Amino acid sequence: MKSLAVFLFVGLLVIWMELPSTTGKKPGYCPRDRCRCEGPKPNECRNDYSCRGAKKCCYSCCAMRCVDPVKAKPGYCLTDRCICLRTHRSQCHDDYSCRGTQKCCFSCCKMRCVDPVKEPPLP
Repeated sequence: MKSLAVFLFVGLLVIWMELPSTTGKKPGYCPRDRCRCEGPKPNECRNDYSCRGAKKCCYSCCAMRCVDPVKAKPGYCLTDRCICLRTHRSQCHDDYSCRGTQKCCFSCCKMRCVDPVKEPPLP
């Protein structure tokens, strides 16, 4: 009976270790990957919390690696209400590919640079 309890405890501990963090991801965005893959590489991380400090686990140079995040500009994106019949080529990848205070937001079927709003939009 005692060995069954130990077995169950170890099983629960393994399951708990595999669950994703309830606090979500670390702040910031993954930077754009500009590497050309010559073949698969071994991953160096599994999620943001397997990286030290403020680094995030991002796809970079053909594998998941711990990299410095890109910070988001202040403000919020408006809720997109367009109905997309097909995908369109994006105009931006992240906030810093937009000029001035504009943010990179999903708007009318693609990512584009738009003026942010100060308050979070209503759903």
